Amino acid sequence: MLLVICLFCVQSASAQTGANARLTPPQTEDFPRISIFLDVSDAQGKFMHGLQAADVTIHEDGEALPLVEFQELRPGVQLVIALNPGRPFVIRDSQGFSRYDLIIQSLAEWAQRRLGSSLDDLSLLVTNGPERSHVSNPLELFYVLEEYQVSEQSSGSGIDVLLQAVELAGDPTPRPGMERMVLFVTAPLEGDLSFALQNVIDRARQRSVHVYVWLVAPPEAFLTRTADDLIRLAGETGGQFAAFSSDEIIPDLETYLDPLRDIYFIAYDSKIKAGGQHELKAVISTEKEVIASPPQAFEFDLRPPNLAFLLPELEIVREPTAEKSASASPEASLYPQEVGVQVLFDFPDGRPRPVAYSALYVDEQVVHENRAEPFDQFTWDLQAYNQSGQHILRAEAIDSLGLRGSTIDTPVVLQVKRPAASLLTGLTRHIPVIAGVMVGLSGLVLVLVMIVGGRIRPDPHRTPRRKRRPKNDPTLQPVKVKSGASGRRGLGWTNRLQWSDKRHIPKACAHLSRLVPGDQTSASALYAITANEVTIGRDARQAMLVLDDASVDGLHARLVRQEDGSFQLFDEGSVAGTWLNYSPVPSTGARLHHGDLLLFGRVGFCFNLPEGQIQRKPVVHLEDAWA
Repeated sequence: MLLVICLFCVQSASAQTGANARLTPPQTEDFPRISIFLDVSDAQGKFMHGLQAADVTIHEDGEALPLVEFQELRPGVQLVIALNPGRPFVIRDSQGFSRYDLIIQSLAEWAQRRLGSSLDDLSLLVTNGPERSHVSNPLELFYVLEEYQVSEQSSGSGIDVLLQAVELAGDPTPRPGMERMVLFVTAPLEGDLSFALQNVIDRARQRSVHVYVWLVAPPEAFLTRTADDLIRLAGETGGQFAAFSSDEIIPDLETYLDPLRDIYFIAYDSKIKAGGQHELKAVISTEKEVIASPPQAFEFDLRPPNLAFLLPELEIVREPTAEKSASASPEASLYPQEVGVQVLFDFPDGRPRPVAYSALYVDEQVVHENRAEPFDQFTWDLQAYNQSGQHILRAEAIDSLGLRGSTIDTPVVLQVKRPAASLLTGLTRHIPVIAGVMVGLSGLVLVLVMIVGGRIRPDPHRTPRRKRRPKNDPTLQPVKVKSGASGRRGLGWTNRLQWSDKRHIPKACAHLSRLVPGDQTSASALYAITANEVTIGRDARQAMLVLDDASVDGLHARLVRQEDGSFQLFDEGSVAGTWLNYSPVPSTGARLHHGDLLLFGRVGFCFNLPEGQIQRKPVVHLEDAWA
């Protein structure tokens, strides 16, 4: 009698004692529209029908939001029956029926009442026994159980089949909003399974699975620690616990399923502006009471949009067009005058949403804004760019949630080739300059004519003019002396000009011709060797031939003229090395011949002798070149 009273108290404790509400995890695939299901039960554990949208309020992160959609649905239940048989299953009563026979009879009666209904999704798992998954006809499960024979040796821990049942109940449901339920019919579990059962509880709560437990055992097993663990399992997952020892009435499975088949569907527009942890709560206001659901916490991933340029032009050349009007300025005749820029939008959080604003920046200055579609296309006006240079492009966008994203800074090289102006146009634009030059030239011609005519004597050493002698003083009059045959006959107009002395320019012993891409020599980069020793490097304080290149050392190499007139090339311990015809110069130096190719780091020269000696054919050592 005491055991029966205790069993009644246990079953009553597992029943619901008041009205309650529960929210399922939200569905955020259509963000900012969020969908969620609401289960509301009265004090007797029955589903509360007839609620209206005005009776329900959704609180997102503490803010009450209006409902966009509210509907009562009957999607059914995804049920998994998990059997863990043992020796207590085969114990028979006074009429010869085993406990397993009575359980099968109860399930068969339920299956007969549900005959023809395909509302629920049904599965069956048996420890070391048959399995069936996701069927709609209840009789299919009954036929499997009827053919299965339980023996005294049929036993197991039960935890494995229970975990498998929770995972199976968590599979995607045939219809949205279906509740998930596991009916665990088990013999007493052996050993300390507190940790294993806590793992089952955690997984069931993560998947919103209700676990109902039927403990099949003799009455003395109802007050064991195993029974307490199973009662906690049912209570913490929203299920119920029942014990059966042949004298008790087996609960009707329909009483578990019917309250779970109905649910409310809710949709609302979220106000979430950032990713992270968020919280939902439903408040139901009826004439009798106010019911608040426990907070439903969920993790939400929300990130700014990513932008990327679609095949950007990394080099743009502005050059003259084939046709231009006579009145057009040189800048207006350059093409292109604008370029189109397109970007791609990507939402890394997997939630595509509209774009509200986009802009194109060039060198941190806005050159194009979009406040309406299309947001992915820009125009860059190039008419104001008349000089070659590099520019930095960046695009930004703001989505409908106010989140801002941008592309990476992309360098673009702009080359401007100015048109060749006509002679008439050039003369017209430079009339003042031309007039000044003409006046200057006229003045120079006039001065030259006066010098030739003897009017001007450009003698910088001429003595000051003496005082005029009186004409009446015969002692002070100059005496005329005849000059010889070679007297002033040689003093022509050319001798009246003072010519400057010509400087002596030493003769070049050899030349170094700078190499440009394509293995060609550049006449503008010609260095004449006039000294017996020439130092080469990047430091002007140490080198006579200065090479402005990062691969050249401060003092890189030395070129020395020998007594026989030949030249010897030495490396001064440079990092990049000195190369003769693609071979490194040894420490003892190397003799140069006409036409040799010299490399100082990455800077190349061609060595030429003025006599034009026979050029030595370069020999390329592949192993050194590849090294």
